[in-house]
Amino acid sequence: MVPVNNNLTGYSNFWVVKASKLCNLRCSYCYEWDELGDPKKLSLELWRNFFSGIRHLSEEAKVERKSVSHKLILHGGEPLILPLNYLQSIMDIATDYGGDDLDLQNCLQTNLYSITEEKIQYLKENRFRIGVSFDGVPGTRLSVAGKTTEDQVVKNMEIILRNGINYGCICVVGRHNENRLVDIFNFFYNLRISFRFLPVFDVSQHVNQSQISVNYEATANRLFEVFVIWISKKETLSVRPFLEWLEISLRFLSKQKIRESASRVEGPTVTLVNTDGKLYRVPDAYTAGLEFGDLEYGLPMSFGSKQHRKSVQREENEVNATCNACTFRDYCDSSFIVSSRPERTKHCGVDYLVISKIVRWLGENADHFAMAFEIMSPDAEPIGPELQVLA
Repeated sequence: MVPVNNNLTGYSNFWVVKASKLCNLRCSYCYEWDELGDPKKLSLELWRNFFSGIRHLSEEAKVERKSVSHKLILHGGEPLILPLNYLQSIMDIATDYGGDDLDLQNCLQTNLYSITEEKIQYLKENRFRIGVSFDGVPGTRLSVAGKTTEDQVVKNMEIILRNGINYGCICVVGRHNENRLVDIFNFFYNLRISFRFLPVFDVSQHVNQSQISVNYEATANRLFEVFVIWISKKETLSVRPFLEWLEISLRFLSKQKIRESASRVEGPTVTLVNTDGKLYRVPDAYTAGLEFGDLEYGLPMSFGSKQHRKSVQREENEVNATCNACTFRDYCDSSFIVSSRPERTKHCGVDYLVISKIVRWLGENADHFAMAFEIMSPDAEPIGPELQVLA
């Protein structure tokens, strides 16, 4: 049997907080391109409202006898170029509103192009989990001056590891690196770094889409090739979404459905907080008029608003429109549609195509099935820390 978690009495809230859009890189596919030079930061007053709201939601969950955890993901822009006193003030405010009692996990997504000793100590003292954006090949993730950044990022990876900071990586897959995915996998595997492949799903308007965006079928073929290499390893590196794809495939083949109510809309939530304090569910992000709330008015009022109910309904409608006719609907939580472009394909893009390939591959040979169940065994301990966070 494939392990299934149908316990809906506990859930996690993911808060992707845009502390600032300011960045020291100019990645050609970045959806924040137009604001990468803007030094505006989320105000400390709004941070107070944020942590006050987290405390309220945690206390409310206790009254309802639900367990709730929160993951704060400092995002940008590039969080590590922000002033240290600003970053420390955020943690001081969190402490004022309960600190560890909030069941809050600190995460930070970084390009790791620049790191100082002071920032290293900050990350260690506040127990941050780190996600590093790294695509493995030069030419797309450039500095403001137009220079390649990969060599410096690798050096900084070594520095933070020597300082006891484990990390995972996110590798955006696009035209710039889709022919090098095996090499990229081997790079991470040899260093024992867990990571996530993320096919590019949106790019800024300043760049020609065809130069960056992937062809779903071709990318699915290349990712499936890497999947087979990954599953054949005796030591299994934690690679996402390979684990999710494999679990869905095994559920499907063993006819082990998940509960229908366990959809992503009713389960864990991902909320994007913009630098002006406006709140969005991810599919609505930055669309004028589709924000469901504002930190100025607090989280409790925002989550109880008519706009929030409408936002949830829009996401539910998108899930139904994209997923209801899908072969794997009863075996998947529909989370892939957040990081895909359903309007380009009948289903959720690369994910659906690779899962279909995995199902066929598992059915071809009993040894394939045995390898899969060995990886999904509760006793399996993948090498590499499970640290990757949201892109």
